[in-house]
Amino acid sequence: MHDATLSYATPTEAVRVFCGFPNAQLAEPAFFRQLGQTFMPGTSYMLQPMGLAAYLPGVLSQPAAGLPHEFALICYPSKAVWDHAMNQTLRGRVYTQTHGEVYAMPPSGAAFPVRIDHLPPLSHTL
Repeated sequence: MHDATLSYATPTEAVRVFCGFPNAQLAEPAFFRQLGQTFMPGTSYMLQPMGLAAYLPGVLSQPAAGLPHEFALICYPSKAVWDHAMNQTLRGRVYTQTHGEVYAMPPSGAAFPVRIDHLPPLSHTL
């Protein structure tokens, strides 16, 4: 008998972490409206057909200084699937270009995690 279990398991190295700071051109209510009405629902809509496994956003209404207003885990089956989706497709390139209307670029951005054993050695001792 064939097991028809569908798995959306995502390897740790294929989870992008996004931190979003509002574009200075947007008042905070407009920023949150853009997130709720367009950007957050649009992320899944635009990226799911290209392999997005999960999109887990969160919002801080009054973050402490230096913290982002929005954060998200953006999960793909692999880095290769993400790379193809974002760099080899028109849909991915258009999606990437939309960030500047909502977020301050920089400091907003996303990155894959780095394994602790791949970090540079500490320059001091504890």
